[in-house]
Amino acid sequence: MSSALVTSNRVGLVAAASIVSYGVKVGMDMANQHRSARLQASEDEEIARRKRNEMLMDEYGDRSSLAELERAVQFYEKK
Repeated sequence: MSSALVTSNRVGLVAAASIVSYGVKVGMDMANQHRSARLQASEDEEIARRKRNEMLMDEYGDRSSLAELERAVQFYEKK
């Protein structure tokens, strides 16, 4: 083999390795972005769920008095 052919093969291998490495990096970046978006959505849903639960607890109260129990019944009947 001539030295030009060996050099040409090496350049081709380096180029192929670079292309594959770039593709892997882009794929990993996209996967990380999707994971971050899903994590943020989960956190947002959790915050909304906690707010709904707090609202219900505020409306229903702990029912330790008749007034709180009546207020809870009125709130429930509105729904």
